[in-house]
Amino acid sequence: MPEKKKAEGNEKKPKKRGRRSYALEEMLEHLEDIERWARDGATEGQIAEQFGICRQTFSKYKNQNSEIFDAIKKGRVVFVEELKSALVKKAKGFTYEE
Repeated sequence: MPEKKKAEGNEKKPKKRGRRSYALEEMLEHLEDIERWARDGATEGQIAEQFGICRQTFSKYKNQNSEIFDAIKKGRVVFVEELKSALVKKAKGFTYEE
């Protein structure tokens, strides 16, 4: 059989999927988790750690993808409301025994 000639220099190398693209795909699959973590008071840095990326990369993805931004926003709204409620109770002198 004749050998196939390889075109030198014209070969396209397959693109490697880096950790970053994997992290974005993973985040989109775990929007409910992101919302829950935000509701529990996790910072963006802590959420980024869950996906194995730095906070700056997470922030970039959040700004580029409205689904991630909305998940964080929904969770933060609940967190802030619970925090306000607790502060109002504390300011009014609410106490309880465990």
